[in-house]
Amino acid sequence: VMAGARFQPAYVLTIEPHWLYFSSIGLFFIAARGLWMFEKYHHLLPAVLIVVLTFGYALATRQLNRIWADPVAYGEYFMAHNPDFEKARIFMANAYFREGLHHEAKPLYLSSLRNIPTDWMPLNSLGIIADIEGRYDDALEYFQKALEINPGVPGVLSNMAIVYTRMNKWDEAQSVLEQAIEQNPWMLTTRINLATVYEKQGRREEAAAVLEENLRIAPGDPQTLSSLNKLKLEQP
Repeated sequence: VMAGARFQPAYVLTIEPHWLYFSSIGLFFIAARGLWMFEKYHHLLPAVLIVVLTFGYALATRQLNRIWADPVAYGEYFMAHNPDFEKARIFMANAYFREGLHHEAKPLYLSSLRNIPTDWMPLNSLGIIADIEGRYDDALEYFQKALEINPGVPGVLSNMAIVYTRMNKWDEAQSVLEQAIEQNPWMLTTRINLATVYEKQGRREEAAAVLEENLRIAPGDPQTLSSLNKLKLEQP
């Protein structure tokens, strides 16, 4: 873990944060044992060594810590050391995507798909980017391709439904949202979106029933309560 923390990702090592807890226990034991042996030379020597080692380690890793703190900087570092490693490309694309840098993320997702055409997740991300950019037909095409690879993914179905609602295609949105709920009945946001579709279709009672079903799953959910109250206030 120490080697990975120092050289990662030059050797394509992925260090998970929870690993550090386990390694710290072992390092603490080794350090305590070693420092106890130095105490026989002088009782202040262990304290001096602790200060020197801590300062040295912080100094040696300060630049890496700055890189690790910034997902985009870390992704660029990862890519620089592993330009042909697919995981590095996806990490970089996801980092850009989360930061809202969609123009930078798009070519990386497309490049990843050329190498791994059966990966549905870049297609889903490209669909979201196309939706944000107002390219609704492209967004639907990306989502459809993702579903052809991995049918019935609730998140992809929900994203597709959002695009349909932007296009005022309420029947299509209803069908897709109902499929998403069938795949995962616990997705509260999906039911809220379905209630919105029902409301747009003039089916207010069904919209209320869907929201009340949400409250049976998660009593007191604020988003569901807000949607239900809004529905009741807007009743003619």
